[in-house]
Amino acid sequence: MSEATQLNDYTYHQAMLADPSARLPVQENSPQPGRYRLKRGNEWAPVAIWHDESGNLIVLSRDAVVAPDRQPSVWMSCARYPISEAEYERLLNGDIDDPVYAKLPTDSAGLKKRVAAISQLPTAIENSDDARLLADAAHVLKSIEKDCAERYKSAAEPLEGKIAALKADWKKPSEDAVTVRKPIMAALAEFLKKKNEPGGVRSQLGKAISLRTYKAIEVTDYPAAFGWFASKDPEAFRAIVEKLARAAIKAGEDVPGVIETEDRRAQ
Repeated sequence: MSEATQLNDYTYHQAMLADPSARLPVQENSPQPGRYRLKRGNEWAPVAIWHDESGNLIVLSRDAVVAPDRQPSVWMSCARYPISEAEYERLLNGDIDDPVYAKLPTDSAGLKKRVAAISQLPTAIENSDDARLLADAAHVLKSIEKDCAERYKSAAEPLEGKIAALKADWKKPSEDAVTVRKPIMAALAEFLKKKNEPGGVRSQLGKAISLRTYKAIEVTDYPAAFGWFASKDPEAFRAIVEKLARAAIKAGEDVPGVIETEDRRAQ
């Protein structure tokens, strides 16, 4: 058995592929042969690690050979992210038809298409490869969210001054109109009360101004009202109570008939 064959022990890589959640020990100065990936900005880059025939450690990040002094840092960045040979080839080739591993487009239309393509991925998880693919897809979607927010902010900044000026230009006369109109309407209301004219007052512009009757409600028996709503639409009433209960529990209140539970969700 050659020295390279002995050194190229893929035990760590295969074990991590079988169980990505395994917390196997990682030594900074002992990179393990295999195919891996590491984050490079908003995308994943493929990493290959092996020993050549002379026993020298080779670390390849995409198409670039990593210098020996940088090998430990690259290894520590990819050690927890083993990938299969097929995934490595997809990352290496940057297949434009791959919704997860292709380079992200820079225009909004392209990003919309990418999100639509990812939405077609099956969400049934049967093995670690499925889980890894969906985790990568979630990472891409998160990157798209961040990228869109940053691009919108960058595009909107030059327009903020113009928008503010437009708002100020039109807001002032609108506010003045409201201010001037209020005492006029108050005076007309007082006049109509005194005159008690059912037809109101017709202005020179042909607009009739009259008093309007508004109906209001007053709850005199809250328990009875609650009971009626609970029986009339139980689901809607339950949703309202749960919303109030969540707010009270969050504020540190102890609500009778309400318990707090915990669940774990993917981030």
